[in-house]
Amino acid sequence: MALKKLCCDCGKIMDYTTGALCDECKSKRSKDKYDYEQCSYRRLYHTKRWKKLRQSIMAEYNWMCLVSLGKGEVEEAKILHHIEEANESNFFDRDNLIPLSFKVHEEVHMRYELSKESKKECQAWLRKLRDSPLAV
Repeated sequence: MALKKLCCDCGKIMDYTTGALCDECKSKRSKDKYDYEQCSYRRLYHTKRWKKLRQSIMAEYNWMCLVSLGKGEVEEAKILHHIEEANESNFFDRDNLIPLSFKVHEEVHMRYELSKESKKECQAWLRKLRDSPLAV
């Protein structure tokens, strides 16, 4: 008698030697992921245009996190953050992008969600930092 296990998604009994999902659930997940990537702006992160734009902006600011620089600290930027939430129409807009470190990026998103200041005020602050003479 061969060992059996349950599919992690649907609970269907399957051979122990197969992966965590049955063939039907694997197929459904692949289709869902494909549909999500095709209908979402997130697919734009994988384009040559984005990679070229990201490289250009990061180099323009010497790969420096502008928020850290505004505080008098030096941190390497790893993320090119969309000040206004990214969508199909503003995804490649240079005026909507600011280089940030991982740590600062998380802090910015926490400010968006938890702060008493409005998201618009935080976005205005980011734009001001991006446009300041220290940034260039």
